[in-house]
Amino acid sequence: MSGMYLVRTVWGWRAAWIDVAFVSLALAVVAGVTTTAVRVAHLRSAEGGGLGQSTGETDYARDPILASLTISRAAAIENMKIEKRLVAGEVQMKASGEYHLSGGRSMSGTASIGHAKRQLSVGDTVARRTLATVSDEPISIPDSHRLVHLQFRRFAGCPVCNLHVQSFGRRHRDIAAAGIREVIMFHSKADDLRPYTADLPFAVIADPEKRLYLEFGVESSPRALLDPRAWPSILRGIIHSFVSIVRDRQPVPSLTPEGGRFGLPADFLIAIDGRVVARKYGIHADDQWSVEEVLTLAREAAPEGDAVPSSHRPAGELR
Repeated sequence: MSGMYLVRTVWGWRAAWIDVAFVSLALAVVAGVTTTAVRVAHLRSAEGGGLGQSTGETDYARDPILASLTISRAAAIENMKIEKRLVAGEVQMKASGEYHLSGGRSMSGTASIGHAKRQLSVGDTVARRTLATVSDEPISIPDSHRLVHLQFRRFAGCPVCNLHVQSFGRRHRDIAAAGIREVIMFHSKADDLRPYTADLPFAVIADPEKRLYLEFGVESSPRALLDPRAWPSILRGIIHSFVSIVRDRQPVPSLTPEGGRFGLPADFLIAIDGRVVARKYGIHADDQWSVEEVLTLAREAAPEGDAVPSSHRPAGELR
């Protein structure tokens, strides 16, 4: 489209290379359609006999589509093996109540972290613990005076996460006035997070070993990026990150982030007694609560006794 615009406004059709470019583009489309049709027919043939039965290993290695399916299936099988080992307790977590989530400093808590857990439901109780933010500030979850909105995001510099977190930063006063404390979790090291979170007005926790992700049942899946509903936000996030890198000299995100690139988001609204009053497990990278949804959920929680009692409520908190 940009080339056609320049032909019309600047170049015209005076140069022979423009004709060659458009003919090449047309030929590329024809070649793409033709080769894809052959591969899809091959794929259907393989699918009819079961993957790996009617098609040999060499065919999978030669054909990009079939090879990608083989790799995806192998990755899924490996992921299942890891999850089984986690459930079986082969990957143990500290049961003494110590949380090394700040990238160096540990904070003590009254609860222990167990093995892999199911996803939490509304009404479940979150054990009280004290965590350290990336700025070494101790925070308690649940909070004794206000609701906690606990967000599980992805990795440091994640374009979609950056857009989402900044939308909450712009509405921080409204969120605080509703009696909500924002706490955001990333599966990256504290040192990697600080350049991206220095200006955020709420608590950011580093969990590179994904201990709390495991405890809260927050998963990873390729659909985080492959779901078409996430693509518009991914595109906006990439453009915004590029501008930040050029203008603000923000560091370039790692191509191999800790915890992988397929993390799914999750949101929890936790009452002062530790009860989960609302929760959301995202099914793609941009499937999370907006600020308005969080404020609405906080208002709905108030009549059920989840709001802070007036005698303990700081000014401006949930009524």
